[in-house]
Amino acid sequence: MFPSHGELPGLEHVAKGMAFKAAVSTTSNSLLSLAKIYQDAMSSATEVGTLRSTSTRDILALYYLSLSLQRSPSTANNVGILLAGVQQSVRSSKLPFEETNNAIHNVPGVVPGSGISLALLYYNYGLNLDNKHAHLYTNL
Repeated sequence: MFPSHGELPGLEHVAKGMAFKAAVSTTSNSLLSLAKIYQDAMSSATEVGTLRSTSTRDILALYYLSLSLQRSPSTANNVGILLAGVQQSVRSSKLPFEETNNAIHNVPGVVPGSGISLALLYYNYGLNLDNKHAHLYTNL
């Protein structure tokens, strides 16, 4: 079903060039829009019958798919915002992370592997894509 070179199945027969770029951009933006809609609705959604509100992991999957198709500082910012709200449930002494000299990993009070730590990585990733992105600086 999936081509061996990592492209979406629906784009397998689209000619390379402008049409292909437009299809990738449209797909990425559609995934991004859906993730934003779900993220906005998540705060007000409640359980209705057997249907549950969209979870953080569902929204992250949409953002990750969007980012895999088209790198975007805005999407990195949105992932960071979502991850910043993820609660830490594991004690820091049990996390198997290597020590690094990266300043992002050495922020006092931030547990490596926590939602805040992962959010900082995505904010930094976004700034590497666009070092003048105002929202990333605001959230960082």
